[in-house]
Amino acid sequence: ALLNLENLETLGLRNNQLKELPDDICKLKNLKRLDLMKNNISRLPDCIMQMRLETLLLKKNPMSSAYINELRTKMPNTKIEF
Repeated sequence: ALLNLENLETLGLRNNQLKELPDDICKLKNLKRLDLMKNNISRLPDCIMQMRLETLLLKKNPMSSAYINELRTKMPNTKIEF
């Protein structure tokens, strides 16, 4: 179903008890803002790091600070809030 939303620029999945995201999320080529706050996600699909996100909201997820630092290093043009 995500594939039908190829022009989507903002995706809000806040507070949904998500544990993971499908790799298909990376097929949203126009996505600029991804809100994943208040979920149970510890890692994102690796392909997220190749996306051209402007904003990635990750507060209140069980991610390690080392992983957040890795995301920040690999996504230098993305504003990451954790």
